[in-house]
Amino acid sequence: MAQYDILIKNGTLIDPGTNLNHKIDIATKGDRIAFIGKADENIKASQVIDAKDRIVTPGLIDMHVHIFWGVSHYGIEPDPYCINKGVTTAVDAGSAGAWTFPALRRYIIDKSNTRLLAFLNISSTGMVAPEVGELEDIRYANVQKAIEVCQENRDVIVGIKVRLSKSYAANNVIESLKSAIKAAEALDLPVMVHPGNTLTSIDEILPFMRKGDLLTHCYHGWLEGILDEKGNVKQSVKEAIERGVLLDVGHGQGSFTFEVATKAIDQGVD
Repeated sequence: MAQYDILIKNGTLIDPGTNLNHKIDIATKGDRIAFIGKADENIKASQVIDAKDRIVTPGLIDMHVHIFWGVSHYGIEPDPYCINKGVTTAVDAGSAGAWTFPALRRYIIDKSNTRLLAFLNISSTGMVAPEVGELEDIRYANVQKAIEVCQENRDVIVGIKVRLSKSYAANNVIESLKSAIKAAEALDLPVMVHPGNTLTSIDEILPFMRKGDLLTHCYHGWLEGILDEKGNVKQSVKEAIERGVLLDVGHGQGSFTFEVATKAIDQGVD
């Protein structure tokens, strides 16, 4: 007779890593999955969970969240909306900059049950107010300070974030992007670029992006998206993808449209 800590029965196990998608039982011992199969009377556990009509899956990863609650205007509390809904690892997409990251770490990252990582905003202020863009004053793009904070927090900072919409960067698009890339290159980290409604063409932005950098909100419906006026994927986007630039859906209430997504996916951009 085998004894386990938790037995989850009758659920539909979906695991892309092993290509599983069918009803099966699993059991845990300690912090490990110790059994996958059809449980019989010889399988005992301290706790049995009936997962009938439910999906059983490894912890989900959400790579674009904003969890600086109480400081950033986009911030939510991570645990109620992440781990309580199956997201065990989440990545904050630039809510904090060099001046504010210590607070994000101390009061959010280090105290949450959700495993949290972060992109550091190249703006030292981070995202603290919707009325004033964090890069309208280019002095906030302090490359050296960003490098220092990243070096102090290499265990949780995974990249540099830059938002280039006109309400965030105004006329400082290219200079802000260059600052983000300069910091990222010094740290050997990727840059996550937020485009859309910029005062600079995406055709001018994309050539700066390197292999492993991320173009977020890729299916937005704003000006300067990945489609041209005829609904075709722009050549600059195709070239960026070919050299290894990654696309991040990163969708939210105002940064995703099915029309753009459908046209792009039909053309092989997903």
